Amino acid sequence: MPGVAAWIDSLREAFGKEMVDEMIRTGLKKGTFWAVENGNVVGQPPADVLEKHFAELANPEPSVPPTEAVTAQPEPWIDRRWPS
Repeated sequence: MPGVAAWIDSLREAFGKEMVDEMIRTGLKKGTFWAVENGNVVGQPPADVLEKHFAELANPEPSVPPTEAVTAQPEPWIDRRWPS
């Protein structure tokens, strides 16, 4: 969970390690803290959150829209022969 860990580290820098760690411990006990990333789950998120997360894992949206294939032609001034 590198994204969650980075976010928690930024909270620790902003509010102090002791405070953030205590909030996480309390949240895990009370069910008010949970994290989900790349199929990993910590705590007990609501069922709809898990359903959405695992649906997105099963059918990820492409991060880059598909483009048409382009056949690259070598530049005429480039000598692509193997040196002798």
